[in-house]
Order: sequence, then structure tokens, then C-alpha cells
Amino acid sequence: MAERSGSRRHNGIDLQARIGTAVYAARSGWVKEARFHKGMGNYVELSHRGGYTTIYGHLSKITVKENRFVRQGEKIGEVGKTGNANQRGIIPHLHIELRHLGEPLDPMKFLE
Repeated sequence: MAERSGSRRHNGIDLQARIGTAVYAARSGWVKEARFHKGMGNYVELSHRGGYTTIYGHLSKITVKENRFVRQGEKIGEVGKTGNANQRGIIPHLHIELRHLGEPLDPMKFLE
């Protein structure tokens, strides 16, 4: 699944929000990664049961540490414009990806 973001396509969805808006874990899981990436900016990757992974990108702030278990609804960060979202004309947003065994899925099918 790929969604357009400006003029480029990517896996996942972008949800417009104000900088500093709290970001919460969609499901309980282990914090696999919580760090900076050139493209994704500050991001958190959670590993869930059954081979599922969620990724939350372009965060202004990360509030969890790697190798820690987080519960569904727990704050993991704040919306920002880091990484390649820190360009003129790009509005603040939360980038979310959902994967199963490494393959991208449409997060909207699970958020409805």
C-alpha cells in the first residue's frame, strides 16, 4: 500500500496535526527502535504480537526508550516536522506505517 505525500509515494499514511500533539501507541508492544533517521526524523518502531510492527515518524519528541514494553494508549512521542518533513511547504504531521512480517499494510483498515 502506498499513499501520496506531496509529490512522492510512500508506505503508510500521514495524519495532519499540530506540532507537540501527543502520539499514543495504537497497540501494546515492545519499543524496537526510538531514534533519529535522516528521512523519518525522530521515530518510534513498536513490535507487536503476531509479527506486526507500527512505525510513528517525524516526531518532535520521543518519550519512550528502546527495549521497553509500552501499553496501548501510552504516550510515545509528540507530532513534529523532523527528517524529510522539515522542508518548506510540508505541514506538521504524524507518519504512521503498519507492517506484518515486514510487508506494508494499510493502517486505515485497522483504525476504522
